[in-house]
Amino acid sequence: MQKLQRDDPIMSPMPPVVPVPIPIPPVIQYPQSSTCMLLKNMFDPASEEAKEPTFEHDLREDVMEEVTKFGSVRHVCVEKLGPGFVYLKFTSLDGAERAFRALNGRWFGGKMIAVEFVPEPLYNAKFPMAR
Repeated sequence: MQKLQRDDPIMSPMPPVVPVPIPIPPVIQYPQSSTCMLLKNMFDPASEEAKEPTFEHDLREDVMEEVTKFGSVRHVCVEKLGPGFVYLKFTSLDGAERAFRALNGRWFGGKMIAVEFVPEPLYNAKFPMAR
């Protein structure tokens, strides 16, 4: 038998294994759910349509018709003088979450709706009659 040599490349010690870090995907932060929400980009306040006397009432009816599919609504406010905002308050968290999933990113009147939950204390401060 042959003697094993220390400098034999086959028998030389293996270099240490360096662990390769596995990238961890970023954590996606979802908004804190609430019974209150803000629908952004619902209309252009500078449009001729928004200047019509029945615009606010008509838009409120359209919104109510759609959102009551998800749950009972306690309060709706069309902010006619603002940047196209509509505020909603549902009676249940489940209804608000279902509306959020259905409406966020949806198109309405040629505009993509962006939905945000609003903390209930802030909503109640803005609309005291909605309590």
